[in-house]
Amino acid sequence: MISIVPTSAASQTSKDYESLLAGGDLVEQLKQCLLGKCRSSDVKVLLELRADPNSSFPYTLGPKEFMGSPLTLAVKRDLPNVVRLLFAYQAHPETAYSMTAGRSGVRWTGPAVCATIARGNLSMMRLLVDFEANLNGRVIKFNGEPNVTLLYDASYFGHAHLVRYLLQQKGNPDTAVKSQDDMTITKTALHIAASLGHEEVVRVLLAAKAQISHALADGGGPPELKDAVDGCHVEVVKLLVQGKADVFGGDVGRRGIDHLFEANNSVLVAAAATGLKQATGSGSSSMLVEDFIHFLSTPDAEEIVNAVFCNCELRYWQGERRLVWRTAYVPHGDMNVAVGPTKEHFERKFQHEMERAASQNTGLPEGYQDGEDEDFLSCLLPHRFEKLPGQSQIPVHIFQCLLPGLHRDPEVLWVIASGVNDRIFDQKGARAIIQLAWREAEIWQIIAFAL
Repeated sequence: MISIVPTSAASQTSKDYESLLAGGDLVEQLKQCLLGKCRSSDVKVLLELRADPNSSFPYTLGPKEFMGSPLTLAVKRDLPNVVRLLFAYQAHPETAYSMTAGRSGVRWTGPAVCATIARGNLSMMRLLVDFEANLNGRVIKFNGEPNVTLLYDASYFGHAHLVRYLLQQKGNPDTAVKSQDDMTITKTALHIAASLGHEEVVRVLLAAKAQISHALADGGGPPELKDAVDGCHVEVVKLLVQGKADVFGGDVGRRGIDHLFEANNSVLVAAAATGLKQATGSGSSSMLVEDFIHFLSTPDAEEIVNAVFCNCELRYWQGERRLVWRTAYVPHGDMNVAVGPTKEHFERKFQHEMERAASQNTGLPEGYQDGEDEDFLSCLLPHRFEKLPGQSQIPVHIFQCLLPGLHRDPEVLWVIASGVNDRIFDQKGARAIIQLAWREAEIWQIIAFAL
């Protein structure tokens, strides 16, 4: 708590006292002083003459009418020296102001600190915190009912620096509040920021692990994503998809991705493709081949190829050591490609081998695999246990395609070849699809020739 000791009224000239006393009601004089040029010395004289720092009066700022106090007015007008004076004369930090707000005409009531939000006045907010203003909880009331948080309000106005500060002060980003325009609608801070296109606020909230809602029951995907698509907020769409919004969940035709495609906006689709590529984990695991084709058919959405190829580790036993394949011979071109079991298959096998080795106190024979696995690994990691003279293994990353059989789908191959996305051939995933398609076509050609 910061305390300020007021100086004696004796330091003021008698002329100051006389002019202010002649004005009549001290509270009215204090209000007019705060609405005018507001010299701190005049405010100080009125307070020493016992003008009530916690009094309530109506005032107008711009087109808006308020019922408030000297403190709320000083905060709204960004008068930090006056705010300090008012606290020195026992102004209460939770003194409130009110107004009529929203299309529904609710009576909005909130403490003085709320007056810092619209203008993004962080320095004033910090000053009020020094005098024990409360930042958390539903501090704003609608018709007398606690409802809105400061974090929600800061997100509404798009002030990322305030949002960041309020999160540091333990604000809850997932509190749902009622809309002042329609009290039947509730939104979180992330939802309102996404709806209004405040991309930096969305970025800050997602970094703080704000929760993206589940898909809407009536379709369209998560409401944050639906509103961002409807508002054509490109960067917000990318951030939400990157933040693992459930794009592919639900019935076909009612999913978030369907709503995105129905918007018929190639920029939004490309943004979603970039978001899926940058998403950690398996955000594309529920994607359908038809979705992949739609992305491929959209200009500048070539990033979707990388989104369906996820980085994975293949672990194996060698003697009594647990190892990961990180190097390989690459005899042709710049990659090895192979069709085979999923990473999960090899992980289950690794766990089984680990348990078996532990129970028998010995490892399995070096390089042990069954026939199907061996065929796959021989293509992906040729000569993996051999030392080839004149050749060196190089560092590699292993990727698994989340959509099996893309190289056998004629429509996928046609879209890649159509040239809609010229940069698609820069994607190693696309080259892998083509390479596998050519390999199988060559095999069938040999078989047909033999027959």
